[in-house]
Order: sequence, then C-alpha cells, then structure tokens
Amino acid sequence: KKLKPLVIFYTILLAISSIINIISFFFLTVYVSQVQLKFTDLPQVFTTSLASILVALLLSFVWSLLLHSYLRLFKAKGNFLNTYEVFVYSSAPSLLLSWVSVINALASLYGLYLLYLGTVIEHKLSKRKSLVAYLLLLAVLILYEALRTATG
Repeated sequence: KKLKPLVIFYTILLAISSIINIISFFFLTVYVSQVQLKFTDLPQVFTTSLASILVALLLSFVWSLLLHSYLRLFKAKGNFLNTYEVFVYSSAPSLLLSWVSVINALASLYGLYLLYLGTVIEHKLSKRKSLVAYLLLLAVLILYEALRTATG
C-alpha cells in the first residue's frame, strides 16, 4: 500500500464533492432564491472551493493521526497508512452524497460502519473492541458538546 493513490483518491472525492456543492449553490441561489449572480462572482467561488479542498486534504492527515493515536490506546496493530486508508474510504459516502440531506444522513451512518469495519480489518481489532472504541469516542464527543452548549 502506498500513500499517493489514497491522496489522489481523496482529492478526487473532495473535488467531486466541491463541484456538486457549487452546482447546488448556484441552483439554490439563482432558481430558488431568485438572486442574480454576476459573472465576476465565479472566480471567488472557484478559489474558495480550491482552498477548501486543500484545507480538507491537510485536515485528513490531522484527523487520521488523531484517530490512529486513539486506536493505539486499544492496541490497534495497523500503521498510520492503514488508518489513513480507513479514513479516506469511510469518508467517500458522505463526500459524494452530502448534497441531499436525507441521503447524507444515511451515507454518514454507512461511513461510520465502514470506519468500524475498516478498523476491524486493517488494525486487527476484534469487532467488540472496535465497537467499544467508537462508542466510547462517541460518548466523549456527545459529553463535550453537551458541556460546550451548557456553558454557552
């Protein structure tokens, strides 16, 4: 396994997602909101999209590193490349279907399932240990959000 094909695949996913979101934005802005867009707005939209793709690509490494460090607490056997691979493939459903809200929710759940399954396969964790790891992480995130919301 090599990093380059994963980075290329993830970049393509981000680009497709960005294109879909641009099309959705223009449709909602022009046809639904009846707002007139100027041709001069296009370069800014594309520049912002390109910047978003680059930031998301960089953040994919940060999130994968955090996930990898977390999984090591559970004695995960895989290396960082395994974690990055699981992250990239589990992100695909949500990135490709983010433009439809109901489907995006289902795609996100499927992505979480792929994350769980990829962890079992790539990190040689038992199904139970992998499930516990992600449920514990989910509980911590929910608790964090509840505390953050409660404190304003």
